[in-house]
Amino acid sequence: MDNTGITSFIKNNFRADGKRRAEHTDVDILMQLIYQNLAGYTTDDAADHLAHEPIMTTLLHKDRLASQPTISRFHSRMDNIASLEHNDILVYMRKRAYEICPPKTVTFDIDTTILPAYGKQIGAEYIHHYRAVGYHPLLCYDGETGDLLKAELREGSMYCGNGAADFIKPLLKEYKQNYPKTKVLVRGDSGFAMPDLYECVEGFAGARYVIRLKDNAVLESKVQQKTKEFMDKAAVQGNIPKPIYGEFMYAAAKWKKERRVVYKIELRTSEGATELFPSCTFIVTNRDDSPEDIIKIYCQRGNMENFIKESKNEFNFTGMSSHEQIVNENRLLVACLAYNIFNLFRRLCMPEKWKKFRANEIRMRILHIAGRCVRHAKEKFFRLCSTYVYKEQFAFIHSKLNSLEAFASS
Repeated sequence: MDNTGITSFIKNNFRADGKRRAEHTDVDILMQLIYQNLAGYTTDDAADHLAHEPIMTTLLHKDRLASQPTISRFHSRMDNIASLEHNDILVYMRKRAYEICPPKTVTFDIDTTILPAYGKQIGAEYIHHYRAVGYHPLLCYDGETGDLLKAELREGSMYCGNGAADFIKPLLKEYKQNYPKTKVLVRGDSGFAMPDLYECVEGFAGARYVIRLKDNAVLESKVQQKTKEFMDKAAVQGNIPKPIYGEFMYAAAKWKKERRVVYKIELRTSEGATELFPSCTFIVTNRDDSPEDIIKIYCQRGNMENFIKESKNEFNFTGMSSHEQIVNENRLLVACLAYNIFNLFRRLCMPEKWKKFRANEIRMRILHIAGRCVRHAKEKFFRLCSTYVYKEQFAFIHSKLNSLEAFASS
């Protein structure tokens, strides 16, 4: 965080609470929450257990960490302004990451999930798809790196595709203005098959989209003859033929123009049994790739499910413990900051074999390890256990961190 300039940006741009004599300012508490989350301590009351933890107190230059009541009060006074500042930090983190490792392509993988709520919390509603009560946030990850580009906490009653165009438009503007050479692809499932989203992406030169369409009678009629030929071929061969790919121009009733739709016809197998009827996949796109390549590009969005799972299970995106929705949104955005910092650290500093590891695995290997804190006069030393098995990897990571030091003042 120090060597990429993130720490100084947070201290200079996150609002202070105005209490000059406060032992813990808002910036101090935000930094503490990020450090705790990075280390895997994701709940407010973890602060009481870590109150005098030597690494944490050294990082924050404190004799004692902020307590759970102090942290809870911090969350309670955060409002819409704080949400905007959290998003500004995410934008800055992207800028620093791209200065170190500029991307050639960025894939905006958009999706929704459920963040369970408990009790009568404002904005929490029953979500039929998940058969549970909670919030229904919009999330956008970079499908290439796993970075969380943007998050928005929404009421549980919101349909997944509602507001997707307004959600994605600021990102498209940012990339067009700041990273004009980077190719942008927007990818989503059938919940985001919304004409305003297509039009939004088409309004930015060079931006592309690959979005699945829900099956309907009109689409199926377009491939009826191909489906019949496919099934006749399966009957003659007596086995499963190769999938059929194709394309056609299509305009739904609410579309202002025709768009390219590619399709795939196949017989799927499950647990050794083959389905009796063929399955058709329809993708609307403005890319020029072959239908087979378009289907492959769409199927790669499955990685996003892993990003969401890690975010929820290992960075506490599900910590919706406050009554007010705006407070829960700020809790989510703090977790987003921690997730992105950890993901950047993993991408830039980890040994190649470790880059695929989940956060908890990395924590167990380089953070939650035995050591001793030794104080000499005004200096403090942290000594690792002599039997620590990942010494070489630890030294490699340390050298990588030091190599980033030049970016701190740039």
